[in-house]
Amino acid sequence: MPLAWLGLGYALGLFAQPSLGIPLWGAALATVALGAGSLRLRVAGLHLGMAAVFLVGGLLGHARPLPDLTDTDDLAALHGAEVTLRAAVSGAPEPAGGSLRLTIESVRALGPGGWNPISGRALVWANPEPPAVEGRVHPFLRHGDEIVVRGRLDAPRSIGPFNYREHLAVRGIHTVVSEAEVVSITPGSGGAAAALHRVRVSLQGALQRSVPEPVAPVASAVLLGLRAGISPETSADFRDAGLAHLLAVSGLHVGLVLGLSLLVARALLGRRYGIYLIAPLALLWGYILLAGAPPSAVRAGVMGSAFLLALAVGRMPAAANALGLAAFLLLLVEPLSLWDRSFQLSFTSMAGVLLLGLPGSAWVVERTSGLRARLPETAGQAVAAAAASLTVSVGAFVGSLPVVAFNFGQLPLLGAPATLVAMLMMPSFLVAAALTAAAGLAVAPLGEALGLVTWLAGTALTQMAALFAAVPGARLTVEGMTGAWVWSAYALIACTLAAATCRRWMPAAAEASRAAWEGPAHPAERLAALAVAAVLMGMVWIAALTPDSDLLHVHVLDVGQGDALLIVTPDGATALVDGGPDQRLTANRVDAVLPLEGLGMDLGVLTHRHADHAVGLLGLARQGRFDQVLAPPPFSGEDVSWRTELDALGVTVQEGVRGVTVALGEEVVLEVLNPPLPLHSGTSSDLNNNSIALRLTYGEASALLMADLFTEAEYGLLDTGIDVSADILKVGHHGSATSTSPELLAAVMPAAAAVSVDAESRFGHPSTDVMARLTHVVGSGQLFTTAEDGCIGFASDGSRWWASTGCD
Repeated sequence: MPLAWLGLGYALGLFAQPSLGIPLWGAALATVALGAGSLRLRVAGLHLGMAAVFLVGGLLGHARPLPDLTDTDDLAALHGAEVTLRAAVSGAPEPAGGSLRLTIESVRALGPGGWNPISGRALVWANPEPPAVEGRVHPFLRHGDEIVVRGRLDAPRSIGPFNYREHLAVRGIHTVVSEAEVVSITPGSGGAAAALHRVRVSLQGALQRSVPEPVAPVASAVLLGLRAGISPETSADFRDAGLAHLLAVSGLHVGLVLGLSLLVARALLGRRYGIYLIAPLALLWGYILLAGAPPSAVRAGVMGSAFLLALAVGRMPAAANALGLAAFLLLLVEPLSLWDRSFQLSFTSMAGVLLLGLPGSAWVVERTSGLRARLPETAGQAVAAAAASLTVSVGAFVGSLPVVAFNFGQLPLLGAPATLVAMLMMPSFLVAAALTAAAGLAVAPLGEALGLVTWLAGTALTQMAALFAAVPGARLTVEGMTGAWVWSAYALIACTLAAATCRRWMPAAAEASRAAWEGPAHPAERLAALAVAAVLMGMVWIAALTPDSDLLHVHVLDVGQGDALLIVTPDGATALVDGGPDQRLTANRVDAVLPLEGLGMDLGVLTHRHADHAVGLLGLARQGRFDQVLAPPPFSGEDVSWRTELDALGVTVQEGVRGVTVALGEEVVLEVLNPPLPLHSGTSSDLNNNSIALRLTYGEASALLMADLFTEAEYGLLDTGIDVSADILKVGHHGSATSTSPELLAAVMPAAAAVSVDAESRFGHPSTDVMARLTHVVGSGQLFTTAEDGCIGFASDGSRWWASTGCD
């Protein structure tokens, strides 16, 4: 099982990377010590090798740099505009939702001086009737074609509970072109990918000519992953029955191809010298390439190859090891796959098969042995196969259930039995479709004859999907599913599994506890145990003493109707921007984040003198928590007694005006963007419009803190041409309609935004119009409010950001 533990540890290391405070040198030291000191070591009769492999995998995952999902490209600067683009088509375009969906890359934008190269990939929703291309059938577009397309560019929007923006960002897409018109198509010249796509399209055409409707597009989807032409009714039936995965080439299809080819190769070649494994391996990857190499199929291909390798070297294949190897290799190459929904679904369903389905099927077969003994031999074998298959399907269904509910807000309750029935039909349908496509290319009459067999198998499959979809309550809507619910669900599944198998592990656990209490008997084992314990303790202390792996932290504190934002730099410098209306509440929030350091912060920023910003901060200043306070210049006639008081306490008050910069530590800079000199006057609120707006930068990462500026001050700031672009936007004036103009959002283009507002704001904050504008730009999944989320935390390593919610 070492590869399974390696893959699991690596995945968890990647997942925990943003919050894991272990520097790379600490990770490397721990990896060497664990690998050298505890691999295959026995302590009190227990193997520590698997634990060591798990920890090494976790440390490797921690050390693997992660790309930044919040990084944007040049196309993002054109969001909100109608643009004409010239680009290359990537992948197979397909009809969807009344439009033609395709991905473009190698983009050039039409400007006053002609076509200008611009970085980025985009998802295009185009008119379903593009210009015709001679010698091609609809939709006329192929991989590698150069097209000219005109449409509106926008950031992707979330679809219900599904974070569509993150889903596309994992694939390197940050832009959607909607209501697009394909102006012209220039057929691509070639390349291996284009040639492979032409073969796919030719096979699709052979199926369309040979197989009667409406089965032909279903056959293309199942065999080639090309879903063009499937009717909305058929798609809805497969979705509602929990069988939508059959219409996209996935691990299930690859598993069928591997199993069938392995059976045929064994029958024809026998098992001598392992030669019979060559044909299944070649057919496996040939099929994956022919299907367009979707990630789920590639993952299954890696697992299948590991399975064949185990057979070749004469060892019993360990499915968990194959799964672990697939996880490790795929995440090593593309770590962002961990946040890909298809990756999550594939691996949770496979884990359900391994941990629930296979053990459960053995239990079911054993329990039904009495019943099968009273049946004829063939009937008994059929009952055993059906019971085992159903249990395996239920295992896959239960394993992926929490992830499905979290991502899509719906559960296909009949997915397990529907999949079981489908598995009885899929092999014949897949084989018939493959033979029909090949024969249709070579000999059309033979293809048409085989097409009737394909039509019969496909009709049975589609009618079965329609039957399951028609059952009342086939789908259950789940609202409010959060990440905590997902982890709780898997914890419940694990506890249930542990309780069901307690007779198996309880004696061993009791013996291990006794042995651990008594300690190892041999002196060498004692030294080894002490060495491993020392390494683990060292890792804990490294994590505790290292300032969060060079992360900048920005905490938007929940202080009710007010503002308070705490900044903690990688080298430990701290700043509090405003302090809310309640000194005690703000002190509690700060102390929860900084139990000791919060007693003496490096800088306090008083953006303006409104009570919901100033009361808490001035109260903390009177406690001696700041040596320096940054504040706007006073107005003529303004009460400045607080300045005199702070001077008496030894607190330096520095005036913050446009152009002033403050270094927080060695790498973080606060730049004052507002107020200007001379101050704004004669506006609708001079006090708000002269509040301090800040731009926080750390490496390539940035955040914009807009205090209480109204749109008047926003326009004045934009007119100066100062760079206000930022990854994170702390929304101005609590989301009020007076602030956050469309022009400001277009200039900032944030990837996430936070609104500090009371859950029962007597002012009616935040404005629904402002929230709608923010949602359009950042998506609902990256828009946070203290009213709904409590404290909001952002962390950055200087190039990417992570968000978290909840007050400690």
